[in-house]
Amino acid sequence: MKKMTRVIVFIMAAIMVLSMAPQQVNAADNITKSTVADSVTINNWHEANALDDSTKNVGRIWTDKSVSTGNITLTSRQNDSQSATITKSTNSDFLVGLSALSSTAKIVGQTTVPLDIVLVLDVSGSMNDPVGQTDSTKRIKRLKEAVNEFIDSSAKENDKRADANKQSRIAVVKFAGEESDKIGNEQYRKGQYWYNYTQIVSGYKAYTSRDKSELQEKVNALKPAGATLADNAMELTKELVNQSKIDEADNTNRKNVKRVVIFFTDGVPTSYNDFDKDVAERAIKSAKSIKKDADIYTIGVFAGADDSSPELSETETWTETKKANAFMHGLSSNYPIAENYTYDKLGTRAKDSNGNDATYYKATDASSLKDIFKQIGDEIISSAQSPTDVGRILRTFKIKKNVEVTDNGKDNF
Repeated sequence: MKKMTRVIVFIMAAIMVLSMAPQQVNAADNITKSTVADSVTINNWHEANALDDSTKNVGRIWTDKSVSTGNITLTSRQNDSQSATITKSTNSDFLVGLSALSSTAKIVGQTTVPLDIVLVLDVSGSMNDPVGQTDSTKRIKRLKEAVNEFIDSSAKENDKRADANKQSRIAVVKFAGEESDKIGNEQYRKGQYWYNYTQIVSGYKAYTSRDKSELQEKVNALKPAGATLADNAMELTKELVNQSKIDEADNTNRKNVKRVVIFFTDGVPTSYNDFDKDVAERAIKSAKSIKKDADIYTIGVFAGADDSSPELSETETWTETKKANAFMHGLSSNYPIAENYTYDKLGTRAKDSNGNDATYYKATDASSLKDIFKQIGDEIISSAQSPTDVGRILRTFKIKKNVEVTDNGKDNF
């Protein structure tokens, strides 16, 4: 929105006295004085190109000095009927008007920058277990419900953006067992058991309400089987984040992309059943690299999930649950430079927007899981804003006023 403020003009009354050398004093008495001045330009700021809505003139200052042999009338650009006349006194030869006009930018709107989101989903065998003691629904079902609602929300946001380059994209990674470089939803057999490959289920794509079902069907087809090899998952996630950077570099119309990773698990990082410190360490090291280019959110649904400090108190022991909580912290952006899950390797804890210690997300039931995905979705959408729409503000500069130039050449105030 364009906003104008009145340009303040200061008028000086000047008495022009012709002074002759001492030997010519008598002759000066018979000289007839005349006054001549250039055209008055004090109102020419109306046509200044500073008044458009672009940012090309931000920071410039326009100045004007007008000298008049008669009265000066100041007019308003916004309402030509508004004016003020400065009257030259009878004992003054000239009116001198000095004006200054400055320009700066005022943000009046925001435009949304595109998001590249990677959903990293646990499909280990334990995802067949019930959510909790009061909810017998399988965890995988609740996860699918929450993810599908997240996809719905993203599609609705994309519906609002006619420019495809501004739309957010989603990719999905599932993790459980061995890593596969193929895109899909495949399993492999080991002995008498079937395991999920850790693989990219779907690469980046921007979904709207017209085609969101394409991704939701892929999510609904996920079936639990296997261990919890989070390290493999983060390696594939790193590949996707790097791909996002390449895509941005190749597309001059899709810039300032915000990258987000949402990691969900229902248990500790394992190669079989117990907490595997090597898997945890490799996953966090991959995450450290990712954090340079993306924000990582972690969501835990497991017994003993605790988003408080991962450090050990004097009465605590280093249990698997304590390790799991430290792992969830270290993997997330809560600890930007974490190298391992042990508290001495986590580094400095980040602060949230309210200045409190950042935490990971823990879901205790089905409704809280949906709420968490919604909360993360709202947060990343609202944070992905870039101010671009600007208006103009014209400010005034105060100049000394009521200056009278006397015949002794000194200023009187």
